[in-house]
Amino acid sequence: MNKVIFSVLIILMTWLIISYVFQPAQYLFPSLNSVARDFLENTDMYMTNTIYTLIEVVIGFIIANILGIIIALCGVLLFNYICEYYVYVVNHLM
Repeated sequence: MNKVIFSVLIILMTWLIISYVFQPAQYLFPSLNSVARDFLENTDMYMTNTIYTLIEVVIGFIIANILGIIIALCGVLLFNYICEYYVYVVNHLM
């Protein structure tokens, strides 16, 4: 747990140092203060978008699993068919 907190603090400090020392354009690399301020001012918008994004992620996960199972079953059936064909041919040759 301490390593996680330490890592997060290092990342945040690096963010602050880069934004104050190099002063890049705000649209390229916004400062930590402006990001936190924007999040606090528009919390409702972020939460609404988070809910929609989570719904899309869950739907995509379900669709991917269904398609993965279907493709796996088709592959197993096709492999089984090919193996049966070649085993049948080899058995008749002997």
